Amino acid sequence: YYLWAYLGNIYKNMKKEIEAIFCYEKALQLSPPPDDKIAIFSHLADTYFRKGEYKKVLDVIEMALEINEIPELYNILGRAYYRLGNYFQAMKAFSRAIELNPASAIDYANIGYCLKAINYLPAAQIYFKKALELDPELTMAKRGLEYCEAILNTKN
Repeated sequence: YYLWAYLGNIYKNMKKEIEAIFCYEKALQLSPPPDDKIAIFSHLADTYFRKGEYKKVLDVIEMALEINEIPELYNILGRAYYRLGNYFQAMKAFSRAIELNPASAIDYANIGYCLKAINYLPAAQIYFKKALELDPELTMAKRGLEYCEAILNTKN
Protein backbone atom coordinates (compact mmCIF):
# COMPACT_ATOMS: atom_id res chain seq x y z
CA TYR A 1 0.00 0.00 0.00
CA TYR A 2 2.85 2.37 0.87
CA LEU A 3 4.20 2.55 -2.68
CA TRP A 4 0.73 3.20 -4.12
CA ALA A 5 0.13 5.98 -1.58
CA TYR A 6 3.55 7.49 -2.24
CA LEU A 7 2.96 7.35 -6.00
CA GLY A 8 -0.42 9.00 -5.41
CA ASN A 9 1.33 11.85 -3.59
CA ILE A 10 3.75 12.29 -6.48
CA TYR A 11 0.89 12.47 -8.99
CA LYS A 12 -1.04 14.84 -6.73
CA ASN A 13 1.97 17.15 -6.50
CA MET A 14 2.25 17.02 -10.31
CA LYS A 15 -1.45 18.03 -10.50
CA LYS A 16 -2.33 14.72 -12.16
CA GLU A 17 -5.44 14.15 -10.10
CA ILE A 18 -6.90 11.20 -12.03
CA GLU A 19 -3.68 9.22 -11.63
CA ALA A 20 -3.41 10.22 -7.96
CA ILE A 21 -6.97 9.05 -7.25
CA PHE A 22 -6.24 5.71 -8.91
CA CYS A 23 -3.14 5.23 -6.75
CA TYR A 24 -4.86 6.19 -3.50
CA GLU A 25 -7.72 3.81 -4.22
CA LYS A 26 -5.22 1.02 -4.93
CA ALA A 27 -3.45 1.77 -1.65
CA LEU A 28 -6.75 1.57 0.25
CA GLN A 29 -7.55 -1.81 -1.31
CA LEU A 30 -4.40 -3.21 0.30
CA SER A 31 -5.75 -2.68 3.85
CA PRO A 32 -3.26 -0.23 5.36
CA PRO A 33 -3.19 0.21 9.15
CA PRO A 34 -5.74 2.71 10.53
CA ASP A 35 -3.45 5.75 10.84
CA ASP A 36 -2.11 5.30 7.33
CA LYS A 37 -5.60 4.66 6.03
CA ILE A 38 -6.74 8.00 7.46
CA ALA A 39 -3.78 9.75 5.81
CA ILE A 40 -4.60 8.15 2.45
CA PHE A 41 -8.28 9.09 2.80
CA SER A 42 -7.17 12.65 3.60
CA HIS A 43 -4.99 12.83 0.47
CA LEU A 44 -7.76 11.29 -1.62
CA ALA A 45 -10.29 13.82 -0.30
CA ASP A 46 -7.88 16.68 -0.96
CA THR A 47 -7.41 15.45 -4.52
CA TYR A 48 -11.16 15.32 -5.10
CA PHE A 49 -11.37 18.81 -3.59
CA ARG A 50 -8.82 20.09 -6.10
CA LYS A 51 -10.96 18.60 -8.88
CA GLY A 52 -14.05 20.35 -7.54
CA GLU A 53 -15.75 17.03 -6.74
CA TYR A 54 -17.00 18.15 -3.35
CA LYS A 55 -19.65 15.46 -2.88
CA LYS A 56 -16.94 12.82 -3.29
CA VAL A 57 -14.91 14.67 -0.66
CA LEU A 58 -17.83 14.25 1.75
CA ASP A 59 -18.01 10.51 1.08
CA VAL A 60 -14.28 9.97 1.55
CA ILE A 61 -14.09 12.02 4.75
CA GLU A 62 -17.08 10.20 6.24
CA MET A 63 -15.22 6.90 5.70
CA ALA A 64 -12.11 8.33 7.36
CA LEU A 65 -14.12 9.63 10.33
CA GLU A 66 -15.40 6.11 10.95
CA ILE A 67 -11.80 5.20 11.81
CA ASN A 68 -10.88 8.23 13.93
CA GLU A 69 -11.82 11.85 14.45
CA ILE A 70 -8.98 14.24 13.74
CA PRO A 71 -9.30 17.99 13.23
CA GLU A 72 -7.86 17.97 9.71
CA LEU A 73 -10.66 15.70 8.49
CA TYR A 74 -13.29 18.09 9.83
CA ASN A 75 -11.47 20.99 8.17
CA ILE A 76 -11.62 19.26 4.78
CA LEU A 77 -15.26 18.31 5.41
CA GLY A 78 -16.13 21.91 6.26
CA ARG A 79 -14.36 23.26 3.20
CA ALA A 80 -16.31 20.86 0.97
CA TYR A 81 -19.63 21.83 2.56
CA TYR A 82 -18.68 25.50 2.13
CA ARG A 83 -17.98 25.01 -1.56
CA LEU A 84 -21.34 23.27 -1.90
CA GLY A 85 -23.01 26.31 -0.32
CA ASN A 86 -24.05 24.39 2.79
CA TYR A 87 -22.73 26.93 5.28
CA PHE A 88 -24.46 25.52 8.35
CA GLN A 89 -22.97 22.05 7.81
CA ALA A 90 -19.62 23.70 7.14
CA MET A 91 -19.81 25.59 10.44
CA LYS A 92 -20.69 22.36 12.23
CA ALA A 93 -17.61 20.65 10.78
CA PHE A 94 -15.31 23.58 11.58
CA SER A 95 -16.74 23.75 15.11
CA ARG A 96 -15.91 20.08 15.63
CA ALA A 97 -12.37 20.73 14.37
CA ILE A 98 -12.08 23.48 16.99
CA GLU A 99 -13.41 21.16 19.72
CA LEU A 100 -10.64 18.73 18.82
CA ASN A 101 -8.00 21.47 18.43
CA PRO A 102 -8.94 24.75 20.16
CA ALA A 103 -5.77 26.41 18.81
CA SER A 104 -6.87 26.04 15.17
CA ALA A 105 -6.93 29.63 13.94
CA ILE A 106 -7.86 28.60 10.42
CA ASP A 107 -11.04 26.88 11.59
CA TYR A 108 -12.14 30.02 13.45
CA ALA A 109 -11.49 31.99 10.25
CA ASN A 110 -13.42 29.40 8.25
CA ILE A 111 -16.44 29.84 10.53
CA GLY A 112 -16.04 33.58 10.01
CA TYR A 113 -16.28 33.07 6.26
CA CYS A 114 -19.39 30.91 6.67
CA LEU A 115 -21.02 33.64 8.74
CA LYS A 116 -19.94 36.25 6.20
CA ALA A 117 -21.51 34.15 3.43
CA ILE A 118 -24.88 34.22 5.20
CA ASN A 119 -24.43 37.92 6.01
CA TYR A 120 -23.99 37.58 9.79
CA LEU A 121 -21.17 40.10 9.74
CA PRO A 122 -20.99 41.00 13.46
CA ALA A 123 -20.68 37.31 14.34
CA ALA A 124 -18.16 36.81 11.53
CA GLN A 125 -16.06 39.63 13.01
CA ILE A 126 -15.88 37.79 16.33
CA TYR A 127 -14.55 34.65 14.66
CA PHE A 128 -12.03 36.54 12.53
CA LYS A 129 -10.76 38.32 15.66
CA LYS A 130 -10.42 35.01 17.51
CA ALA A 131 -8.49 33.57 14.56
CA LEU A 132 -6.14 36.55 14.65
CA GLU A 133 -5.64 36.18 18.42
CA LEU A 134 -4.41 32.66 17.73
CA ASP A 135 -2.43 33.55 14.59
CA PRO A 136 -1.87 37.28 14.03
CA GLU A 137 -0.41 36.59 10.56
CA LEU A 138 -3.39 34.64 9.18
CA THR A 139 -4.04 36.58 5.98
CA MET A 140 -7.47 35.12 5.30
CA ALA A 141 -8.67 36.21 8.74
CA LYS A 142 -7.24 39.71 8.23
CA ARG A 143 -9.06 40.03 4.90
CA GLY A 144 -12.32 38.72 6.33
CA LEU A 145 -12.14 41.10 9.27
CA GLU A 146 -11.31 44.07 7.02
CA TYR A 147 -14.30 43.25 4.80
CA CYS A 148 -16.69 43.00 7.75
CA GLU A 149 -15.43 46.22 9.29
CA ALA A 150 -15.70 48.09 5.99
CA ILE A 151 -19.30 46.95 5.41
CA LEU A 152 -20.39 47.49 9.01
CA ASN A 153 -18.77 50.94 9.15
CA THR A 154 -20.66 52.06 6.03
CA LYS A 155 -23.95 50.94 7.62
CA ASN A 156 -23.33 52.98 10.78
